[in-house]
Amino acid sequence: MKARNFFENECSCELFPRHGYGGQEHIETLRATVTSQKTKRISWRKDQLFKLHSWIVEHNNLISEAVRKDLRKVLDMLLTLNTIAANAFNNLDDWTKAETTLNNSAKVVREARGLVLIVGTWDFALQSVLLPLISAIAAGNCVAVKTSDLTPNTSLLLSQSIPRVLDNDAIKLLNLDLPQILNTLKFDLIYFSEPSQLSTSLLSNSASVNQDTPVLQLQSGKSVTYVHSDAIIEATATRIAYAKFGINCGQSSTAPSYVLVHTESYPRPIESTAYGRIINRTHLQYLQTTLTNQLALPHSNLEFGGESDLTHLFLEPTVVSGVTLTDPLMQYDLNGPILPILEVGDVFDAARIIRERGYTPVTSIYTQTPKITTPILETTHSGTLIVNDSYIHNHMHIQERTGSWRSHIHGKYPPFASRRDVIEVVNRWSRKRLDVGGWRRFVALFLPKVWKIVVVYVAFWIGKSVGEEDGWEGVLDRIRLILP
Repeated sequence: MKARNFFENECSCELFPRHGYGGQEHIETLRATVTSQKTKRISWRKDQLFKLHSWIVEHNNLISEAVRKDLRKVLDMLLTLNTIAANAFNNLDDWTKAETTLNNSAKVVREARGLVLIVGTWDFALQSVLLPLISAIAAGNCVAVKTSDLTPNTSLLLSQSIPRVLDNDAIKLLNLDLPQILNTLKFDLIYFSEPSQLSTSLLSNSASVNQDTPVLQLQSGKSVTYVHSDAIIEATATRIAYAKFGINCGQSSTAPSYVLVHTESYPRPIESTAYGRIINRTHLQYLQTTLTNQLALPHSNLEFGGESDLTHLFLEPTVVSGVTLTDPLMQYDLNGPILPILEVGDVFDAARIIRERGYTPVTSIYTQTPKITTPILETTHSGTLIVNDSYIHNHMHIQERTGSWRSHIHGKYPPFASRRDVIEVVNRWSRKRLDVGGWRRFVALFLPKVWKIVVVYVAFWIGKSVGEEDGWEGVLDRIRLILP
């Protein structure tokens, strides 16, 4: 079957095209571009970011249609993508400036990694490619992209759009199996948008040529929500339902995996509205089996939902109360629209449970009392902590997002660039006095910049009067040495 062209007809095909996307020849082209240093030019980076931003704006209907055909959901992050691309374009000059030290004899510059592999995922097929792509381009890298095979419409759109929009010598799509890519093609950095046992096993395989390649990968864990007794239940229910059921049918690592509810709030139900579809039959069958095993336990209560349709990949928003930590719903990451509710005595009990279960990508706390957040904030570890919301962080571009979910893609590009220390020893004067001490340190730390120049100038002439300095060269050396 011939793949239908998105630009001729906005209706997509069922098969992802298998032609024109080689392996080693693409890598050789990208390596040649890395060697040419073309991607390190600020003008080139800005040009690519501008073109990518323009494509997102001009083809938002086409993008939304492709995502809808894959997951039957509405793409709600186009505005976020636009904002992040524009933010990278507008701030690139500042991001690429060297970081200077106190005496200006040493500085830190960020250098592009070189050739980066971005592996997209099915749950956020578009964002998992475009967000890291923006950061990788801003850092000056060449990029190879592997889209998800489970989202053929979005993958087809990207495969037809990226070669048209961006520099085809620096950014290419690979339509090969992931094991083949990792075992045969060498990269300088690999970015996985989701935790994957397959990726971990492949990279540890002795056959892999990327055993020593740095890898950026989401740290796995269950996102948790705690509802305190003073939370506004109506608003809390709406926000939790949106984050769990409305965003990709619960198939997201940042969606609440379970909810800890204070005893005083426990009897009140949580309701849901917006919806989507499960990715495939295998995953839906897994969810059905796990839910059936949970409901077979006498202490479990089905608050609502539970109906499913294997033909249409449909599973109702489902809330189960009376769940304990050892139950089937709590053993693995469900990645679906099933929300377990656990009763806890107080916030300290909630903090203990969260802490014992390890890292969480997102922790949400619903309360009207600020001090209630302290035990969870101080004693648990999570990528993001939100108070009185469950999903707003995905629509924000934080300057340096670290340690957690998709760490980097909402702001600057540190993971896609390596730090290099540059130390410059300047002329005779600074070789004799590399450390700034005494009155010079006072001047450097506490005086405004213009006064530093005045003080150094006066000190020079006093020193010259007793024959210690070497004319204007000495003045310039001192100014250069102590001004940050």
